[in-house]
Amino acid sequence: MNPEDRFAGFSALVERLFFVGFSAVAFLALVVVVGLLVRFLLVATKAAEIYVRQNSAAPGARPSSPGASASTAGPSTTVPGAPPTRPYPRSTAGTDSHEGATTSTASPVDPRQS
Repeated sequence: MNPEDRFAGFSALVERLFFVGFSAVAFLALVVVVGLLVRFLLVATKAAEIYVRQNSAAPGARPSSPGASASTAGPSTTVPGAPPTRPYPRSTAGTDSHEGATTSTASPVDPRQS
């Protein structure tokens, strides 16, 4: 009898237990990842439904033909309670080929102070 064969049955059993244990852990990790992805898709779908419901126009408010109502205003971009702002003044004098670059010596105007 070879002395190394004495634990051959035991080491094979330990190897198989480790293989089964790690396989079970890997399978559970896969199930958890798939479960999280499904949950994410369900939550995202519900959030998209709520977004569309809250941001869609009322059925009677749509124009009958494209371009029939050009005065339809989109959603407001102003903050409630904020003072109205004026557009930033643009000067075309002294511009060179670079967009927005000026060569004039006038001091810049801060729109928040005017």
